[in-house]
Amino acid sequence: MPSSGSRPIGIALVGTGFALRVQLPALRLVPAAAVRVLVGREPERTAELARAHGIEASTHELRAALGRTDVDLVLISTPPDLHRPMSEAALAAGKHVLCEKPMARDRAEADSMCTAARAARGAALVDHQLRFAPNVRKLRRLLGEGYLGRARHAHVTMLIDRGDRKSPHLRARATGS
Repeated sequence: MPSSGSRPIGIALVGTGFALRVQLPALRLVPAAAVRVLVGREPERTAELARAHGIEASTHELRAALGRTDVDLVLISTPPDLHRPMSEAALAAGKHVLCEKPMARDRAEADSMCTAARAARGAALVDHQLRFAPNVRKLRRLLGEGYLGRARHAHVTMLIDRGDRKSPHLRARATGS
């Protein structure tokens, strides 16, 4: 990755849903990051979304984004069945990878991705940003201290109101039902 004082980290943002709604606004808060290209399935729609979000380039072919010399990091925010092939292609092209969760659909895919990451020279990470959330850290500390006794099973549901009233998690609250 570029060091401080050098050019920003060039990012290929792969995905036009969650990537644009959530990840792009967060990336814009990072001075050392610059989204260089948006990758989506539909060329015309992807180009329109890139223009609307101020992203300089768009493509429907991951290979084209991987060939760009101004792209250092590929942020993969696609359906899980695409995570393995896209991550492995990006790593083989010498790019760093930040893959949205779930990392893979099964252990075989995850093992394949880990093998590719170990062989690559760059970073390969899974986007588990919630581990740093204050409420998650506190819960982890309490569990580690035995506050609830010995944990045998945990099921955690976390609802976050991001203002998206179309979200199925918020539908009941939004409609008043």
